[in-house]
Amino acid sequence: MRRNRIFLMLICATFLCSCAPFSREIIRQSDEVLTVRDVQQSPEKYAGRMVLWGGSILETINQKSETVLRILKFDLDMQKKPARSDKPEGRFEIGYPGFVDPAIYESGRLVTVAGKIEGISTAPLGEIKYGYPVVRAVEIRLWEKIDPARIPPYWYDPFWGPRPYWDRYPYHPFYW
Repeated sequence: MRRNRIFLMLICATFLCSCAPFSREIIRQSDEVLTVRDVQQSPEKYAGRMVLWGGSILETINQKSETVLRILKFDLDMQKKPARSDKPEGRFEIGYPGFVDPAIYESGRLVTVAGKIEGISTAPLGEIKYGYPVVRAVEIRLWEKIDPARIPPYWYDPFWGPRPYWDRYPYHPFYW
């Protein structure tokens, strides 16, 4: 009986691990502690390091040989999906070889990238010059866009809700 439980737990753990959007090797190699601010302060120190970063797409720029995605970085959750918050960690750029359609990779979509730090790219941000850490993409994951029209409304229970003060039990006396 005990062996059956252990075997079942191992099978469940295998299925859960196989659902990760990135390979185990990429996750193992990535530096989870490295932040955008660290790379901005000393880019040459962190060049070539593997990171796993994610966030919301701000801009998609197609160039001759690659596509540059400007990203507003957020923390990643257990599924390695960016968790939106009011405190982003900064901005960075993804260098993706080849063409990426800006209609698909549009502003506001969530993306997670596994890649190597390449350096800093300076670009105007309002009236300042902002140093974007550049991540050369090894693997990239565009998360599904949530369509609010597809979210079903909550299930309505006709016996739940405001009751008159004399009816303390939520159901009709017939159901007693």
